[in-house]
Amino acid sequence: MALSKKKKYILLKALKFGKEKLGITKPFTLKLSENRKGFQTTAYYNPETGEIAIYVKDRAIPDICRSSLHELQHHKDNELGNVKGNEPNAGIIDNKGNIKADDLENKANSVAGSLLKQFAKKIKEEEKIDIYNL
Repeated sequence: MALSKKKKYILLKALKFGKEKLGITKPFTLKLSENRKGFQTTAYYNPETGEIAIYVKDRAIPDICRSSLHELQHHKDNELGNVKGNEPNAGIIDNKGNIKADDLENKANSVAGSLLKQFAKKIKEEEKIDIYNL
């Protein structure tokens, strides 16, 4: 089932919120898919193209938003020049030139969770939308 207009609206608002909070300046593209082909997990970021791809079928909007914000953090890391390689082998480059993929993932998980919580509060206060109860 495709995302409803309301869920698409929420997702785009979440991405705009994340983009502003992270200070992202470089453009990215968003691909929403209901087909698992090409997905090892529920989302991925391609640092070569700036594409954020999200698998959306049968997923709650908070989960879709969190995945999107996670990948948006990868885009920010790429923008800063901290990404070397392409998913699933991308990682943060340490001061010795070593790739630390786990650090990149942990950072993206932490940032995405925090941004989602902030966004959920903001959209509930400003637009009376409770993303956890749609």
